[in-house]
Amino acid sequence: MVFNDSYARGILDCQLQGVYETSKIFDTIYDFSYPSEITIRTDNTYDGSHYYPVVYDQIAKVLEGDKSSFGIRINQYTLNEYQQFYRSQLKEFLLNKGEGERW
Repeated sequence: MVFNDSYARGILDCQLQGVYETSKIFDTIYDFSYPSEITIRTDNTYDGSHYYPVVYDQIAKVLEGDKSSFGIRINQYTLNEYQQFYRSQLKEFLLNKGEGERW
């Protein structure tokens, strides 16, 4: 999980709103990008943005209907709930890394 200045400048809510608005066009949209047990592990990614096939295999299973705690179905939330969920995961990540002042 990479936390950069775009989040700190308040762009996060705008980005999430764009994702949320896009989700209205499709039957089901998942978000796998928030800080999670999978995305915070640096050994799951080879460049900080792209993941190894084992992670994409997990994503594919969710998209095929397997139950998992990885990923959230955006369509089941209101915009506010989605933004609050993402922000809470990000804040928890920063606090756990001792970077709470960046929040």
